[in-house]
Order: sequence, then C-alpha cells, then structure tokens
Amino acid sequence: MSTTSRPVIQIDSLSFKYPDGTVALRDVSFRVNEGECVGVVGPNGAGKSTLLFHLNGLLRGRGSVVVDGLEVSEQTLKAIRKRVGIVFQDPDDQLFSATVADDIAFGPLSMRLPRDEVDARVGQALKEAGLDGQGGKAPHHLSFGQKKKAALAAILAMRPKIIALDEPTSNMDPRSRRAFLRLIESLDATKVISTHDIDSVLDLCGRVLLLDSGELIADGEARAILGDRRLMESHGLEVPSMLRS
Repeated sequence: MSTTSRPVIQIDSLSFKYPDGTVALRDVSFRVNEGECVGVVGPNGAGKSTLLFHLNGLLRGRGSVVVDGLEVSEQTLKAIRKRVGIVFQDPDDQLFSATVADDIAFGPLSMRLPRDEVDARVGQALKEAGLDGQGGKAPHHLSFGQKKKAALAAILAMRPKIIALDEPTSNMDPRSRRAFLRLIESLDATKVISTHDIDSVLDLCGRVLLLDSGELIADGEARAILGDRRLMESHGLEVPSMLRS
C-alpha cells in the first residue's frame, strides 16, 4: 500500500498514569499517515504497549487521540474498534473459543454481519494467515506461532484500516518469526508495531518512534534513528546487526 499525506492517527499531548501512580506516557504527540508501517521501540517500561492500547480506547488518558477522523471517546468506541485491531503480545489473551474458526468469527458476529458474510470472512482470514484447514482445531492444540497467526486472523476478519501489533515476534523460534514477519509485511493496512525486536523493525518499518519513560524521544526515518549508536545506547537499545559498522 502506498502512503498518502492523510493522517489516520493523530495523537496530541497524550499523557497516562496507571492507578498505582506509574506515569506511562508524558505529553506524546505524533501523526501516522494512511499506509505507513511505524515501529515503536524503547526499553522496558517505555510506554510502548500503553500507547498501542490508546489507539482503540482500551486505555484512555489525557490528551487527544483521533483515528480515521474520529476522536476516541465513549460515544465513538464501537466505530473506532471497527477501524483499529490490536494483536496482543500473548495470543492466549485473545483466543478463548472452542475452535479457531469460532474465535475468528467472534468479531464479525459482534458487527451483526449476516452468517454467510461471517463464514466468508473466516475462510478468507484463515487463508491470509496461513491457517487453511486449521479452523476446526482447538486453539490450545496449536503451536505458539500458529496461535499468533490465529490471533491475527481474528483481527483480519474485522477488516480494520489500522492494525497495531504488540511484540509480534516475542517467544517465537527463528522459523516462526520469519514466517510471521512475512505475513505482517503482506498486510494491506496501516501498521503500528511495538517491539523489542529491533531487526524486525528495520525489515518492516520505514519510520520509528523511540519512547523512553513515557516520553517521545525521537520520531523519524527508521535507518537514521536505529543506526544512531549514541541515541540507541543512551536509551537502553542496540543498533540492529545489519547497521553495525
């Protein structure tokens, strides 16, 4: 998908504090244009996951979050969640039905789509995720990599304009990681990817946001930011192997 100048995510002065007093985001502002793939990197506790969970209203802080022209609010949550799908770090947090197909059907059914349309979306999502023939399996019988694909398929069936992925390659063996990265790359959607897997960011994303202690430290071209050794090391990160001199 080619990028355009139309922003589909607009975040202005976003701050968030957890009930225990932990400040997770501090006055964060940025835009994401339609078709972009943006990586969100930073050390543990930087606020990466917290930021992602604001994109569809799972968390609500101070400031403004506008998605596809709609400001996130109690009144717009249903419409926002049709536009933004979040794939959680642990697929077991998303998969809860008796079969993979039932998990994938849950979102379209909640949209009150006709049953034939739901079935068509389930079949298409299984195919797109590389899970043809796996719809009748129980999620707990899948490998971890297959569970990740099933969680993504459940989002794809909703056909969102924006897909946010939280640590998509965590706990994967090298073969599963490569396959999942190819799958992510093929998705025709705006993508926001929060991860510690810096090499995958370089592979997938043209742009990077660097967070630390809830603050947006840098926002720019991926190779420029990820290749800046002083910047990366000062925020607890390493330059990707392919950029090391």
